[in-house]
Formats: sequence, structure tokens, C-alpha cells
Amino acid sequence: MINTELNRKKAIKSNKIIKRIKVIISIMIIFILLIFMPYPFLYMNSYGNNFNNSIYSTEFYKNKNVMIIVPHQDDEINVAGATIKNYVDGGSEVTVVFTTNGDYYGLGEIRINEAINAVGKLGVKPENVVFLGYGDKWNTEYNHIYHAPDNEIITSGIGNLKSYGTDEIQTFREMVSGNQSLYTRKNYKSDIRDVILHYSPDIIFSVDFDLHIDHRATSLLFEEVIGEILKEYEDYEPKVFKGFAYNTAWFAINDFYSINLKSTAIPNKNDIINEDYELDTPNYNWKDRVRFLVPNEMLSYTKRSNLLYEALSKHKSQNANLKTTKIANSDQVFWERNTNSITYNSEIKASSGNSNYINDFKLIDSTDISEYEVVFNNCVWTQEDNDLEKSLNITLGNPSDIYSISIYDNPSLNDNITKGVLRFSDGSEIYVKDLMINGSETIIDFPKKSNIEYIEFKILEYEGDNPGLCELEVFDTDRGDDIQYIKLIVDDEEENFLYRYMVSDGETIPINIYSYPNTQNKISLDDCNISIIKGDENISIQDNTLKIAEGVKPGEYKIRVEMNDNELIFDEVEIVIPNLIERIYYGFITMYERIFDRICVSLRYRLGLLE
Repeated sequence: MINTELNRKKAIKSNKIIKRIKVIISIMIIFILLIFMPYPFLYMNSYGNNFNNSIYSTEFYKNKNVMIIVPHQDDEINVAGATIKNYVDGGSEVTVVFTTNGDYYGLGEIRINEAINAVGKLGVKPENVVFLGYGDKWNTEYNHIYHAPDNEIITSGIGNLKSYGTDEIQTFREMVSGNQSLYTRKNYKSDIRDVILHYSPDIIFSVDFDLHIDHRATSLLFEEVIGEILKEYEDYEPKVFKGFAYNTAWFAINDFYSINLKSTAIPNKNDIINEDYELDTPNYNWKDRVRFLVPNEMLSYTKRSNLLYEALSKHKSQNANLKTTKIANSDQVFWERNTNSITYNSEIKASSGNSNYINDFKLIDSTDISEYEVVFNNCVWTQEDNDLEKSLNITLGNPSDIYSISIYDNPSLNDNITKGVLRFSDGSEIYVKDLMINGSETIIDFPKKSNIEYIEFKILEYEGDNPGLCELEVFDTDRGDDIQYIKLIVDDEEENFLYRYMVSDGETIPINIYSYPNTQNKISLDDCNISIIKGDENISIQDNTLKIAEGVKPGEYKIRVEMNDNELIFDEVEIVIPNLIERIYYGFITMYERIFDRICVSLRYRLGLLE
């Protein structure tokens, strides 16, 4: 009897335990379902393709030979990910060049393979991914190989003395000569020079002077090389665009989760090397940036439905996909550098000082690029204290018709030319005032001057102790204002590019036009014909303003803008007024992805998978 009662109590207790386990399992299943059921929807939220731009039907992206030059594996996406994809889709040949193996933590071979997989997602063929094979950081008294004597062999951060690839992937030097390059400054520069001449790209996108010392070195060596190539090869004038990997990408504002994808934002002043300037390269102005469109695959409401996320995910060792929400924007920005100045084939003499700085292509340089707040020097033509003439004489290689001149003042904000004069061999003069004080381009246009043999520039008035120029360019062709593409923008501080743009009823949106080239006489809607090609009277455009009527029905509308003098240059955007369900859906799915990512990142930190 006692045993029977004990068995009955054990059975009851066992059943209770089983029920509790079932409840716990059920709760866990429900929790897992709640967490993971919406997950597939994160991959289903692109902007679609109900918008269009003439840039894709013109020659802009087609049949070009394009080169991307960056230091590290992942910088190619930071600097030019969207642009790579557009050129590949246009049928252009795109070559991506990595100057270093990113091997400071011993991950060189891993990062090489990751890079091939990452750019493969953007459509770049493996054979078009080139590695120069240099070290990431250096063990040297010179702080970086950039400052070392030309022929001194320098040890890399992990102890290597020469370039290397993998068992399957050769470095560029090994590919063309069968040998590796010893780690010298001269070889580093020669490899950059030779890879450019080997592929002879029509267009080059290069990293600019970022915070990272390897970025700085690649940027400056690239500019040295371009200056020398332009002097040696008169018929080779590639278009050059420079862009930042950090402050407009890796470290940019985390602004992805917006109902409309935002344009690249101007960097925060606190993140700039010298906050007296707008950008890390002092000679640039934000308003002068060139803005390229991004392809449909990189326009999305969730990062997992964005091709950038897929490409960045291939850089696993860098956890690069965590940066998607900083890198993904509605445009990609660069600064264009002139390569068609005839000063590269001219003789330049100065009354005193180093006139070589005037046509070396380098706007900046430094005797120590390892400093955070780097001092820019060795880049400006200045004069000796006793020089009262303060002048330059530029003797052109051949008598030429000239149309304009660009002058770049000393980027020092304390040393500025306030007045100068340009004198030409035909006896004419142009007085120059109001130079851009940060050393950015000051364009002097004038009616064509014929058969000019020489030009003299003389400083008449200045402030500070070191007036001078970092570059002077002369152009023998009319730069022209032929527009290659236009894009409808929201005319506010952010100037967001419009593609698929969500609005609310009763909303009023100021709009305008971005154009490339972004000429001095900025293109506006007055130069265009704008019309609503899908919609009704509830959506209208008045006084450069898009007006949405109160109570308008949810739906999709379409706007087309085209140049008055060339209807083949156009932009079409979709304006969407979402219904309540769509608003709830987009709000939920973006909130869900953010929460899901926080949980995943937290778990990875706890498991030691992130540092």
C-alpha cells in the first residue's frame, strides 16, 4: 500500500515536471518564432525599380577602363562600392588595386581572399583584383615607409621585408616580373606607377588623405605618381576622383534607418583633422563634391536587402557589415582633380623658393603623416624673406590658346594672397583677388587668349608670413558646361537624392537639381522642364516645391525632369504616399532589424567574437 502511494506521488511529480518542461519549451519556441519569423522579410525591402535616370543609357558608365586604388581590403567599398557596381553594370572594365595586405594583425592572406569575394559581389572579376602586397604599418624610425629614404629596406609591422600574395594569388610585381618587391619607398611608389601604366585606366578613383596613416601614404604617393605621369606622357590624362574611406563612410553618421535614405553627410567638425576646415584635405569644399548615383541594389529600407551589406559581409575579419548603416547612402561623393593642365609640360621659374610645388599635382604634403593633427608642409611655393619680386614665370611647352587658369592658394588660413596679377605674353593682364583662403581651387575664366607663350603670376598684396601657391593650372581647352547627368534633390541642408521618396499627405517639399559637372553657374529647375507623368491634381509642383494635397489617396506617383536644351538628359523619381499598413510595416521591419542586430552584437561580444 505504501509503495503504491509513493509511486502515485512520484508519477504526479513526474507529470508536473514534464508539463513544466513542455511549457518552457513552448515558451522558447514562441520566443524563437517571434524573434526569427520576421527575419526573412529583412531581405525583401529594396526600393524597387520604378525610377530611372538617363545616366544609365548614356556613355557615362559604359565601355570605360576604371581603376580603384585603396590601401586596405574593405576600403574599396568605403571609397567606391556603389560606383564600382554602376561601372560594372555599364559594361566597363573595373580593376581594384590594394596597396597593402592589411596584415598588421597577421590576417594578410585572409583579407586578400575576403577582398576577392567582396568585390565579386559587386561584379568585379577575380583577375581584376590586384594586390601590391605591402605591409600595414611599419617598424621604422621614420614612422612610415612614406618618409624613408628611397632605397632603404623597411620592415613591415609583422616583420616582412618584401611583398607577398597567397599560393594562388600573385602580387602585381610578381605577375609582371616574376619577383617580389623589397619594401622600399621607391618600390612602393614604382608599383603604384607601374600598375597605373600597365592598365592605363580612363578613370581613377583613389583614397584621399584620411585619418589612417596608410590611407595618407597611399593618397600622397598616388598624387606623386600622377604628377610624374602627366609630365612624362602628354597624351595620357585620366580623369581622377578622390574620396574618403573614413569620415564619409566607415566613421560617417549612422543615418541609414530613415523612411528615405539620406545623402552622404558632411563630416562632424569634431572628427576632422583640423576643425578649421570642412574636410581632412583642407583644399576641399563640401559644396564642390561630385555626387554619383547609387544603383537600385543599394537602395533599401533594411540593410540586409542592400547589396552593400552583402559585399561588406565578405570582409568577415573586419566585421565590416556592422558599418553598413554608416556607409549606405543615396549618393557617393568624390572630389575631382584636374589632369589636363598644360603646366605639366611647361618650364616654371620662381623669383625664389621651390617652384616644383606648382605643378606636382600634390595639393598637400607633410614631413610627418603619423601625427593626428598633421602639419601640412613641403607642398607650397613660398618665397625667401628678402624676395621683393614674389613672382612665377610659366613658359608653355608650345604657344597655346588658353581659356582659363586655376590657382590654389596656401591652405594655411593665416597666410593668404589678397591680390595678385596674371600677365600674359600678349601684353594683357588680369588682376586676381579673393582667392579661396583654404587653398581650394579659384577659377579664373576669360575670353580665349591666342598663341600665348608665357604667363607670369606676381603677388601684389598678402597677409601672414608665408604667402604662396600649392598649384597653378592652365587650360588650353574650354572646360565647358556640358551636363552629363542631373538628379532631383530635396532643396534643404541635406540635399537628399530622390529615387523612391515617401511623403505624407499635406506635405510640402522644396526641390531642386544637382548636375554634373556642377558648374559655377549652378543648374536649377529653371533650366529644366519638370512634369508629373503619373498622378493627378492632388500632387503638384509650384515654385520649385512639391506639394501634396491634404487627404490625398495613398499611391505611387512619378515625376520627370529633363534639361530644356537636351531632353535626353533626364531623371524620373517615384513619389509614394503609403497607406496605414505600409507605414506600420516599414516602421516595424526597420525597428525589428535594429533590435535584432543589437541582440546579435551583444551575444557576439559575450562570446568573444567581437572586440
